[in-house]
Amino acid sequence: MDLFESVRNKNKTLSEFLRPSAINEVVGQKHLIGDKMPFRTLLETDRLNSVIMFGPPGTGKTTISRIYAGMTGSPFIQLNAALCGTADIKNAATAYLDKKPVVFIDEIHRFNKAQQDVLLPYIEDMKIKFIGATTHNPLIYIVPALRSRSMIFELKHITSDDLHGYIKYLFEQGKILEFVTKELGVRVNKVSADEKLIDYLAKSANGDVRVLLNVIETALITKFAAKDEFEGKEAPLGIEDAKAVIPEKIAFYDRDQDEHYNVISAFIKSVRGSDIQAAVYYLAKMIHCKEDPRFIARRLIILASEDIGMADPRALQIACDALLAVEHVGMPEARIVLSQATIYLAGAPKSNSAYLAIDAAMKYCETNPDVEIPQYLKNVKIEDKRQPGYKYPHDYPNHYVKQRYMHCDEIFYKPANIGYEAKVNNYLKEIAGDRPSR
Repeated sequence: MDLFESVRNKNKTLSEFLRPSAINEVVGQKHLIGDKMPFRTLLETDRLNSVIMFGPPGTGKTTISRIYAGMTGSPFIQLNAALCGTADIKNAATAYLDKKPVVFIDEIHRFNKAQQDVLLPYIEDMKIKFIGATTHNPLIYIVPALRSRSMIFELKHITSDDLHGYIKYLFEQGKILEFVTKELGVRVNKVSADEKLIDYLAKSANGDVRVLLNVIETALITKFAAKDEFEGKEAPLGIEDAKAVIPEKIAFYDRDQDEHYNVISAFIKSVRGSDIQAAVYYLAKMIHCKEDPRFIARRLIILASEDIGMADPRALQIACDALLAVEHVGMPEARIVLSQATIYLAGAPKSNSAYLAIDAAMKYCETNPDVEIPQYLKNVKIEDKRQPGYKYPHDYPNHYVKQRYMHCDEIFYKPANIGYEAKVNNYLKEIAGDRPSR
């Protein structure tokens, strides 16, 4: 029997074979399903009328929904928003007359507003127990009317420790052996895994149980392609068996979606917080996940003015030079340019005075758009710059002269006393005595 024949003939995938039937069998999510947690209490008391569960893939959204239906004896109807429409929703809501069904809609974020609105009367009339699952932020992708009628719960990546314990349990309690004998038809005495393999699998799965089980299943199918070789023997699964099907660990990064913004947010906040080690790590993660290096450089330019500004004016030049270099050099060498710029900006003194100044001025301008301009400041020809009333600063000692430039007393720019801005602050204090009142 060849490799693909073994796949065709098996009855269940490893994920299906091991799918939990009780809430205590679910891996991770202790903040939701741990003893005495509110979510678990709602499950056990059948109080989940309308729920939205969001979180990364492979964290248990479908499994928990199936378990809830089983706990309450409710029919379970599973739909996928990418494949169904409003007619499917209506059919699901009216399919059972004797028992209110659990209607589970995966990828609920794919429904448009009109499709999401179709759910509202069925939820309000309590004709269904609605569970929507999404990997996206429901505050952005779910319409307010549906959000307001639903309880929202977040599922998180399964920790490496939880995955480590789960993998160990599968091998030591014979679950993997049972799958190999029943579903792959290999009469082997034992399937074992050492700590090195377990640790490798736990870290490679990126908190996704589905990925973990798919990797183990593929490794098992590959290893036991020749059934007779292992009949009646112990078959250790090694790290090389796993590496053959996952040669490189791929970090979780849904570009242009939630995790994309989470990582860039963590990157910017680390630079702003002067944590160079964290900033370089998040930079490395973005590069590893093929983020557009120009996007990273542009964000550094914004940060250079917003968070460093006058404390180190050279930061803006460094960031702009980084973008220019990235565009001219390209990857992979541009990673070094981005690293240098990141380290410089993270290590620079910080001030957001320029950001605060322009926002304060714009806010003032909204309510005072027509502050009078002094006559001597209005546009004149260059040769008339010494017109009556205007004092040309360069004609005076230290290139400064006492003069009124605006008919208001608002203070927009408030310099910080750090880095280069401390010098600016000192200079402004020196001339403050000569500056006319507004």
